[in-house]
Amino acid sequence: MKDIRLFFQLTACFLIISCSMVGKKTPHEIVWQVIGEKKSSQSVVEYIKSGGYSIQEIQSIAQKSIEQSQCSLAYDLVKNFQIDPNLRSDTQTLFQCLLLNKYYQDALHVLKSGAAPEFIRHESVYRNDALEEASAWGEIEIVRELLRLGERPSSRAFFLAVSGHYHRDYDKSLSILDLYKKYIMKIDINYEFVKSPLLYEVATERKYSLQQRLHLSKAILELGADPNKGVKRTEHGKTGRNIDYIETAYMAVSGTPELTALFLAYGADAEQGRAKEYAKFIANLIPGDEAKQGLVVQIKDNLVLVQTASGTRWVKIEEIRPSK
Repeated sequence: MKDIRLFFQLTACFLIISCSMVGKKTPHEIVWQVIGEKKSSQSVVEYIKSGGYSIQEIQSIAQKSIEQSQCSLAYDLVKNFQIDPNLRSDTQTLFQCLLLNKYYQDALHVLKSGAAPEFIRHESVYRNDALEEASAWGEIEIVRELLRLGERPSSRAFFLAVSGHYHRDYDKSLSILDLYKKYIMKIDINYEFVKSPLLYEVATERKYSLQQRLHLSKAILELGADPNKGVKRTEHGKTGRNIDYIETAYMAVSGTPELTALFLAYGADAEQGRAKEYAKFIANLIPGDEAKQGLVVQIKDNLVLVQTASGTRWVKIEEIRPSK
C-alpha cells in the first residue's frame, strides 16, 4: 500500500513539473528568436516575463545571448531582471560585447552599474582592450569612465584617439589628447599603427584641415614626437633592383610650407628629403652612368666597379653617390 501511494505521489510531481515546462523555450531557442526570426529584444523580454522563468534560467538566456553576440538582448535582460552586469560567456563579457558592437550608451551604463572594464583577451584578436576600442571610435564618456576606474591608455590607444584613424573627428582627437596627457610618460609617442608613426598619420591625413593638422602636429611634437620617423617606401627600378627608404612626415608634406616649417623647427632633417631621389638613382643605376666615385663600368650583386683616372675599383653600392 505504501509503495502504491509513493508511486502516485511521484507521478503527480512528474506531471506538475512536466506541465510547468510545456511551451517553455530553451535559451538557444529564445536567442534564435532574435537571430533567425528577427524578434525584438523587448518582445523577448515580455515573453520571458510571462513564461515563468527562474532567475537562473534568465541568466542562462543572457549568457547564451552574449555567446551569440546578441548584446542588446543580453543588456535588456540584465536591466529588466537585475542580473549582475559582470555577466560573461567563455569568450566575452557583456561590457565587451556591447562596446565591440558599438552599443556605446549601453556599454557606458553597465560600466556605471558596476561592470568590470577588463576584456577577455584572445591572442589572435587585436581588439583586446577597452580603452583602445573607446579611443578608436572617439567615445569620450567611456574613456573618462575607464580612466576613473583605473584603466590606463596604451600607445595604441593614444595613436587611435589622436590620429582619428577611425572616428575622424578633430574635436574628439583634441579632447582625448588632453585626457591622456598626464599618462604621456608611459606612452610611446612614436608608436606605429599599420607601419605609420602618429606624426606622419596626422600630417598626411586629409580628413582634417591644414590648420587642424598644424595644431595636432605641434601638440604631438611638443610631447616629444620625432619628426624624422616615417613610413617605409620602396623605389622599384627598371633594372629589377628595389631600394627601400624612409619617407618622413617632412618629406610627405613637402608641398605644404606651413607644415615643413613646423617640422624643421622641431628638428626635421632636411637632408632626408633627398632619400627618395637617392633611392631612385640607385634603383636605376646601370653601367655607363656617372657617379661621384667615377664612371660605372659593371654592377655585380651589391658591388659597383667604377672607372677613375687612376684605374678601376669596386665600391659598395650603398656608398655610390650621384655625380651632382
